[in-house]
Amino acid sequence: MRRFFVPPASLVDEEISLSTEVLHHLGVLRLSAGEEIVLLDGLGNLCRCRIESLDRRSGSARVLHRWREQESALPVCLMQAIPKGDKMDLVLQKGTELGVSAFVPVLAGRSISRPGAGEEKRLVRWERIVREAARQSRRPCLPHLTPLFRCPGRWPNAMPTSV
Repeated sequence: MRRFFVPPASLVDEEISLSTEVLHHLGVLRLSAGEEIVLLDGLGNLCRCRIESLDRRSGSARVLHRWREQESALPVCLMQAIPKGDKMDLVLQKGTELGVSAFVPVLAGRSISRPGAGEEKRLVRWERIVREAARQSRRPCLPHLTPLFRCPGRWPNAMPTSV
C-alpha cells in the first residue's frame, strides 16, 4: 500500500484533505478514487484511508483505520560537517534509510562549503530529501533535522596549532 506524509494536524478528522504534494504523487502513480493509501504524520501516527475524491487540484480521503508505530529503541543522532557540493543530500538520504533519528548539520571552521543567503532554501530542500527517504524506506517517524550549527573557530579543548 502506498504511504504519504501529511502534516500532523490533518490527521485529526475522519475526512482528510490531501495536500498538493500528495495529489501530485497520486497523479503520477495513477491512483484513483476508491483505492486505499496510508497517511503518516511523521510522529508515528498512521491512518489507512480510502481516496474519496481526486482531481488535479483537490482531493480527499476517508480514514478507515488508525494506529501508532514506534521507531527503534536506540535513537541515533548524526552530527555531520557540511561537505562540498551536494554530498549532504546523499548523507541525509542514506542516513534516513539506515535509521538515523536526528541530523545536526555543522558548519565547521575548515568547511569549504559556506552557505549564505540560500541557507533557508537549503534547509527546506534537506527536509524534503529526509521526508522522501523516510517514505521510501517505510519509516513511521521522520528524523529531526536541526538548523545549521556553526562551530567556533577552535574548540576550547583543541590542541594548539603551534608549539
